[in-house]
Amino acid sequence: MKIRVIRIAHDGYSLVEILVSIGVFAIVLFAAISVFSVAQETSRIAHAKTKAIQYSRDYVEKIKNIRRDNWDALTTGRYEIIESGGNLLLQSTVNGETIDEYQRYLAINDAYRDSNGVLVDMPGTLDPSTKKITVTVSWTGFRPGHVEESLYLTRYLDNLAWVQTTEADFLAGDNQGTTVTNTIDGEVQIATNTKGKWCEPSLSSVTIDLPGVPNAVWAAPFNIYASSTNTSYSFMHVEVQNSDPPSGSVIGSFSGYNARAVFGDGNYGYIATTSNTREIVIVDLSDYTLEGYFNSSGTTNGDTIFVLNDRGYMTAGNRLYVFDLSSKTGNRSQIGSSLTFANSGDTAGGLYVRQIGGNTYAWVSIEGSTVQELKIYDLTNHLNAPSQWGLEGQINIEPNNCSTLESGKSVYVSPDGDRAYISSTNDTSFKEFFIVN
Repeated sequence: MKIRVIRIAHDGYSLVEILVSIGVFAIVLFAAISVFSVAQETSRIAHAKTKAIQYSRDYVEKIKNIRRDNWDALTTGRYEIIESGGNLLLQSTVNGETIDEYQRYLAINDAYRDSNGVLVDMPGTLDPSTKKITVTVSWTGFRPGHVEESLYLTRYLDNLAWVQTTEADFLAGDNQGTTVTNTIDGEVQIATNTKGKWCEPSLSSVTIDLPGVPNAVWAAPFNIYASSTNTSYSFMHVEVQNSDPPSGSVIGSFSGYNARAVFGDGNYGYIATTSNTREIVIVDLSDYTLEGYFNSSGTTNGDTIFVLNDRGYMTAGNRLYVFDLSSKTGNRSQIGSSLTFANSGDTAGGLYVRQIGGNTYAWVSIEGSTVQELKIYDLTNHLNAPSQWGLEGQINIEPNNCSTLESGKSVYVSPDGDRAYISSTNDTSFKEFFIVN
C-alpha cells in the first residue's frame, strides 16, 4: 500500500512587512501625539492671552478712574498702578507689576493733532487735554508672549486749549501786577499781601494833586474823571498807573462850566452843569474840547449823569431824562418823556443804570422830603414805546418813616442787579451806608 504525503503550505509575514508595519504605526502614533501636543499648546497660549487681556482691561478701567479724579497725575512716563488708602495711584516703574508669570505696565505719552484737529503721531500740535495710553502685558513660560492695547484719554471735565508752564510762557503778554521767576523753569510768584483785604480793610491812599477842587468823581480802569464848581477846571482827567504804590497824573482838563456831576466813557467825558441851556456837556478826550450837549426841557440844574451804550441818563431837579448818544456831536435829542421821581424841590443824590436780563433799569437815590430814598425805574424800550417806562420798585431806608432823617446820596448797583449800595446823610443817629437786596 502506498502512503501519500500531502504538504500544506502556510503564508507568513516577511521581515520587511513587519518593519513597514512598525514604521506606519510609529508615524500614526507620532502624528497623534503631535496633534495632541499642538492642541494643548494652543489651549495654553489662548488661556495665557485671555488672562493677559483681562489684566490689560483692568489697567484701562483704573487709568480712566485716575483721569476722572486727577487729570494732572497723567504725566509722560511708564507706570504701574497701586492702591493706597483706597485711592488709585500711578507709580513709576521700569519692568512693571508682576502677577504670577505676568508683567504689566502702562505708558503715558503726549498726544498731537493736525491742522484739522485729527489725532496724529508727531509732528503735530500738542493737545494738552489729550493723552495717549498704552497698556502692555507680557508673560513667560513655554511660549512667552505679550498683548498691547492703546487708547486716548481726554480731560473731559475742564478741557484747556493751551497750557502755560515755562518762563517763556509766563513772560508773554501783559505782565502788569505779576512777577515771573525761573526757579523751576518758570512760575508766577504770589507775594504776601501787605495791603488791605476785603475782609480786613485798611486805608492805603495815594494823593494826586488836582488843579481844581473836585465835587464829584467817576472811576474806570486806569482812569479817573473829576468835576469842579471852579469854571476854570470844570472837568479833569487823571490817568492811573498800576504800580506799587499806584501813581497818577492829570492828562487833560476842560473849563467854562459850573459842574455838579461827572462821568467818563471811552473817548468822551460828561459833566452835569448849572447851565440852563446845556445841563449836560460832552467833552472830547482827544483834545478836551466841547463835542456836544443835552438841553433838558426844564429849567433846573443838571444833578447827575450816567452813560450806557448809546444813551445818556441824567436828572435835573425831581425829573429823570433819557437822551440820544448814537452821536456825540451837537445838541443831543431827548428820548421819550421825562419821569418825575420825587417831590417838588427834591433832587437826585446819585444815579446808576444797568442792563439786567435784556431790560434797562435806573436806580435813583433821592435827597429831600420824599419818603423813599431809593427808586428803581424800568427804562427798557418795549417795542420802541418809551411811554411804558415806569417805576419798578422803591424803598425807604429810614426805619421810622421820617423822610427828613435820611437823604440818599451816591448809589452803586452790582453787575447782576441783585444789590444796591447807597450812602446817606442828614441825621448822625442813623447809619450812613446801606445795602439793599
